[in-house]
Amino acid sequence: MAYATTEELTAYLGTAPDGAQRMLDRATRLVDQALISARYDPADPDVIDALRSATLEQCAEWDEAGSDGTQASDPSAWQTVSAGSISMSRAGGRTGERLSVTQHLGHQAWLVLQQAGLTGHAPRSGWC
Repeated sequence: MAYATTEELTAYLGTAPDGAQRMLDRATRLVDQALISARYDPADPDVIDALRSATLEQCAEWDEAGSDGTQASDPSAWQTVSAGSISMSRAGGRTGERLSVTQHLGHQAWLVLQQAGLTGHAPRSGWC
């Protein structure tokens, strides 16, 4: 289940992007990945707000980049690839930067999580 609704995303962006629910689901997975070893109370209202805000920020970054959160939709992904005499081409744009947008949590989303105190904690085990 995504940390934000399509209604919240529409309000945040000003318009509803195509595939809004899919975008929210993908952004939620990136937020979860960033917090893989974090310890927090998922019922805490401040945590819920931070998870929602980070998800919306991630979607906003993708929307600005013209992506829906997949490398295939990224306008800077490879459009033509050849093997003999090697020939590659991209559709244009900010090549490497735009492609990385689909693979990693964006800076603004990370800042939301960091400022909420959800990052920077090492995993704990035993009585340590």
